[in-house]
Amino acid sequence: MRRLFEQYSLFDGLTTDGAAASQKTSARGTPDTPPVSTARKRSRSYDRAILRYVGFYRVVTTHQVIYRFFIFAGMGPGYGFRLVQRLVKQGLLASRPLDRERGAVSRHVLSMTAAGWDAIGLSTPVAKKHAAVQDIEEYRMQLADVMLVRESQGWTLVPEHAVWARLREWGLAPYRGRALNEQDRLIIRRLENMQPIKLGLSLLHHRGTGEVRILLPLRRGRSFRRLIEKLPATLGLFPPPVFELVIAEPPLEDPCRDILRRWGEKLKVKPQIHALNHFRTRAHPLHLGEQLSNIYPAAGVPDPRLLI
Repeated sequence: MRRLFEQYSLFDGLTTDGAAASQKTSARGTPDTPPVSTARKRSRSYDRAILRYVGFYRVVTTHQVIYRFFIFAGMGPGYGFRLVQRLVKQGLLASRPLDRERGAVSRHVLSMTAAGWDAIGLSTPVAKKHAAVQDIEEYRMQLADVMLVRESQGWTLVPEHAVWARLREWGLAPYRGRALNEQDRLIIRRLENMQPIKLGLSLLHHRGTGEVRILLPLRRGRSFRRLIEKLPATLGLFPPPVFELVIAEPPLEDPCRDILRRWGEKLKVKPQIHALNHFRTRAHPLHLGEQLSNIYPAAGVPDPRLLI
């Protein structure tokens, strides 16, 4: 997870629509550049947003791109499919079947090319050899699918370096705006003076309510049991912990829920658990039957292109 969240720093030099500040172009043009049509400007802003999105997760499905930028924004999928196809033809994205044995009906996986990284002003990351690369990619696509839904509900990813600040805010929130007894004051002092907790996991933070959820990965090659056992006992001082399971391997869900229940009994807390279906169960964008309305404004998101 740490390497994944380090990608936040890669986009520090980009403006909110994904274009480098120095590369902004007026619709009227300049003496040295021709005017740019509104349609072309819109296409470019989607190009950069899609490339940043794929670069952040390293691998996503074409369906996830269509849902995130178009379906959930109240648009039809056709324009999105055409944009993705053009990015592939231009060599900015690579596309391959997710399940080759399924042939033409397989979902497709998108990843960045060297030209794609260059288009958003970043150098191509050095690929590290890993025996479980398929498991890691499955997990990243599942995380992308979880965030696809949660972002539209107002949740944001918290990088590991900011986890403690969000945790402490969450822990102190129940004591604000009400009368305090001596026990409350004792807990507040402990939280304010506590050394930062290292969860080894990342969080979701709700931009409206300030709530947090602990992201727990469930995939082959990584022991969720060990991750749970390493959680600090001081979490018992906080409101009942809330977990978001990122279930890349569905058979692991029931054992994980059981271990979390027993962990909660040990700390005398009752953890809440949230989970979404596997990304492979998401309906094809062309099979929805009816167009959705834009669901982002209700979550405080003016435009999905601004999320990453």
